[in-house]
Amino acid sequence: MKKRTKVTLIVLLALAVGMLGIMIFIDRQLKPTLDTNNDGKPDEWYQFDIYGRLVSISKDRNKDGTVDHIERFKKGKLKKIRVDMDKNGVFEVMAVFNDDEIMFQFYRDINQDGIYERLIHYDPATRLPVSWEQDTNGDGKFDTSGKRGEKWEIPEDQVPAELLSSHENP
Repeated sequence: MKKRTKVTLIVLLALAVGMLGIMIFIDRQLKPTLDTNNDGKPDEWYQFDIYGRLVSISKDRNKDGTVDHIERFKKGKLKKIRVDMDKNGVFEVMAVFNDDEIMFQFYRDINQDGIYERLIHYDPATRLPVSWEQDTNGDGKFDTSGKRGEKWEIPEDQVPAELLSSHENP
């Protein structure tokens, strides 16, 4: 291959890599916002990937300047929602969704230390809870569990309606 052809190929490769870098930079920086209550401050932030697919939505639901609701997406599909239920800065609940955007796991931080102590598993077909796990001694590991029809002692942990405000509640 001629020296001039090699130089041309190297320059073209460098330009292509540079353009990719710019696209990635733009992807990481581009976060359109919404001001839902017209007070001049953003209340919702949207992030998209280089293909234009939604990556995340962050919301300040009570308009106090702090994000208290986060939705994460993978390839444009909902994967996870985290919510600070009492607006104290700790995300007490998290819902995890399958590829059909149906919730199949629900986590709860009972003592508000930032670590989820309870996990409820849902059947995606029926959308009903089928089993649960809990960390009862605070070591960060689930150490007790139960299944529907046996040891089902957690009725207070139904999914809060506001968690799935824009999605179907199980």
